[in-house]
Amino acid sequence: MNYFIYLFISGAAFFLGTGLLLVGFCLPRPRGKRTVRIKVLLISIGTILVVFSAIPMPFWLYAAWGVLLLLALIVERQSRSLRWLWLAKGIAVASCLGAAAIELPWHWVREAPIRPSETLFVIGDSVSAGLGSDSSDCWPAMLQNHWQLQVKNLAAAGATTASAITQAREVHGDGTVLIEIGGNELLSGQSASQFEIDLEALLRELVRPGRQIVMMELPLPPFENRFGLVQRRLAVKYGVKLVPRRIFAYILTAPGATLDSVHLSQKGHNLFASQMCEVFGCRGLSIRNTPSEDTR
Repeated sequence: MNYFIYLFISGAAFFLGTGLLLVGFCLPRPRGKRTVRIKVLLISIGTILVVFSAIPMPFWLYAAWGVLLLLALIVERQSRSLRWLWLAKGIAVASCLGAAAIELPWHWVREAPIRPSETLFVIGDSVSAGLGSDSSDCWPAMLQNHWQLQVKNLAAAGATTASAITQAREVHGDGTVLIEIGGNELLSGQSASQFEIDLEALLRELVRPGRQIVMMELPLPPFENRFGLVQRRLAVKYGVKLVPRRIFAYILTAPGATLDSVHLSQKGHNLFASQMCEVFGCRGLSIRNTPSEDTR
């Protein structure tokens, strides 16, 4: 696994950076150059990791957090009072723990169980459709072949959130809909504003009483926070269950899982199917063919 890439696109860099900030602010007031350098280094690296993690927290929250940490640094540097010193440390620690507590729930996997009688509809791009005309080895087909799970794979190579409306119109009746879309917009440099318009139109087309909607969070490169903000905001608005970005990031960075860092190899499809089984609770369904150990 490319741990360096995973660290950032999964959002794990945020928690590592927050931990370094905590350690840096908890260190005693520097009395020598060495202590000063260590403290500055920890706080600097922590700040860089948090910024580059592209965690989609509201920007006002980032700003408030930054102001509190800056005030804590100023008070620690200027004040001679022990009481003010401990107050500054308390503010820094509380703000770091608060930010981590706000973000952490988004990284939990919430199961979206599928009943054996339900159909799973897949809305997606080449990650779900594959690159060739034969989609029998893609992860949706694997779910159908290995488990008694009805899957209708509507994904198309090159699909965008806007073009996925066509796929959405082929979803009929109740069931579960998995949305794996948005990567092409992210890679092509499309604005997050247009992505929001297109994603909301897609969700309006799909959300119906009796349907369960599940959406893959996009693995975000640095400074693409807004794409994640759009997904989270609309997920809350329309009652969509989000699969944490770390799941997708784990698949993309696993050794041999991609052909070109984006499109899945057969190993990548096996891994994707395994992860989706965890999300959909496939273990409760009858198994047709036991997957090999590589798919677990």
